[in-house]
Amino acid sequence: MPPSVILPKSNRVPISDRHFGSVSRMLGLIAVLIFAMGVAVKLSWLNRAIDLKANQAAWDAFYYHVPQINEFITNGFRPDYSNFVAMTPGLHLLYAYLARGFGITSFAYDSGLLFAVHSLWMVAYLALNMFIIGKVYQRNNAGLIIVLPMLASAYPVYSWVWPTTDLPATVLYLTAIAIEFRTWREINRLAAYAVLGVAGVLLRQHYGFLAAVPAGILVANAIIHRTRLDPVKLLVYLLPVVPALAVLAYFVSIWHGLVPPDQAYHFAPFSEPVSLAHVLGFTGLVGLPFAVSLWRLLAGNNRTPIRILVAAIVCGLVAVVALPLDPSVAAGRYGSMLWTIEGKIPSQLLRDVFLWGAISLGAAIWMAVATLCWRQRDVIPTVVVYTMYAGTLLVQEFCFQRYVEEPILLTLAIFIVWQTRLPKAESILWGICFGGYMLLGWGKLFQGVGGFGQ
Repeated sequence: MPPSVILPKSNRVPISDRHFGSVSRMLGLIAVLIFAMGVAVKLSWLNRAIDLKANQAAWDAFYYHVPQINEFITNGFRPDYSNFVAMTPGLHLLYAYLARGFGITSFAYDSGLLFAVHSLWMVAYLALNMFIIGKVYQRNNAGLIIVLPMLASAYPVYSWVWPTTDLPATVLYLTAIAIEFRTWREINRLAAYAVLGVAGVLLRQHYGFLAAVPAGILVANAIIHRTRLDPVKLLVYLLPVVPALAVLAYFVSIWHGLVPPDQAYHFAPFSEPVSLAHVLGFTGLVGLPFAVSLWRLLAGNNRTPIRILVAAIVCGLVAVVALPLDPSVAAGRYGSMLWTIEGKIPSQLLRDVFLWGAISLGAAIWMAVATLCWRQRDVIPTVVVYTMYAGTLLVQEFCFQRYVEEPILLTLAIFIVWQTRLPKAESILWGICFGGYMLLGWGKLFQGVGGFGQ
C-alpha cells in the first residue's frame, strides 16, 4: 500500500505549486552542497597517506573490495575465483568489466577514476533522498526537518570516498522506499521489485529480501487491519522473489553454501539475537528526539506510554541478563558506538546499567511505532522494509553500526514526520541532535578517521 493512502486525507496541508517549487530548489541546493563536500573530502586525501587502521572504510576498500575488483580485471569471473569478500560480487564484476573494456589493468584503493565511477551511486543516493523528503513535505508542509536525520549518517559518504558496497546497498534500500511513494500499476510495481531483488542478491546476498517487500507489506496490512490474508494474492506478491532466488541458487551451487568457502565463518544462521539487541541499543543512543515525538503522538491514552515503558524496561533487562553483550572483536561486537561507550565504562555494573538504559529506550521507540501502527490500523512501508531488513541481520555475526545507522534514522524520521508537524521545540531538538551528529560525521571524514563501525 503506497504511503499516499496510509493516513486520512483530512490530515494533509494544501501546498501551492509555487511554494513546493521553491522547496524543490532548496532540496536541489542541499544535494549539490553535500556532493561538493564529498568531492572536497576526496580531493583532500588525494596523494596523502591515510592510517588504514583508523579508517575502516579505507581498510575495507584496500584489503577487500578493490582487490576483488582487480582479481576480476585480471582473471575474469570463474566459479573458483579468489574470494576477498563474503558477499556476492556483482558490483565488483561490474567495475572489473568496465575497467577491462577501457583497458585498465588495476585500480588503487583510492583511485580517482574509481571514485568518479562510484560517484554515480552518490548521485542516486542524493536524488532518492530528496525525492522522499519532497514527498513527505508535500504530505504535511513540515518535512524539511527530515533532511537532518536522513542525511546525518556519514557512512554512505565513507562508502563513496573509499569505494565499498555499502553506498550501493543503501541506494537499493532507498529505491524500495521510493517505489512505495509512487502510484504505479500493481504489475509495474511487482516487476520493479523483481529487478530490485536480483540487483540486491548480486550486490549482497541478504539484500534479496527487497524482492519480498510487496508480500511483506501485504502481510503487515492484513495484520494491522485484522483481515484475512488472501493466499492467492500472497503468491502473486511473492513472484518477484523467484528471480532473486534463482540468482542466489547459482551462487549457492558454486560456493556450496550462502557465502564463499573461505568466508564461511561470517555465516551464523539465525543464531545471533545479539544483533537485534544492538539494533535496540543503538536506537536508544541516537533516538532521543524520536522518543520525544513518539511520546507526543501516543498522547490521548495516558496508560499506553507507561505500559510501553514498563515493557521496554523488562525487554532491556532480559537482554542484559540473557545475552553476551560485552565488547568482543572475535564475536563481532566492536566499533559501534554502543560497544565503544560500553568498553570505556570501568565497572561491570555500570556497563550493565548503560546497556539496560540504551536497549530499553530503543525498545520503547520501536514499541511505540508498532503501537501507533496498530492503533491507527495503518502501516507505513518504511517500517515494514526495516523490519524485514533487521531480520536479515540474524544470519551474520557482526554487530556493526554501519549496518543499522542509516536505516534506523531513515525509518523513524519518515514514520514520525509523515504523520505530524513537529512543534517548534521538537524541531529545535531534532536540529541540535541530528545536526550535531552530521557535523561530527563530516568532521571525521575530513580527518580521515572513522568509517564502518568506528
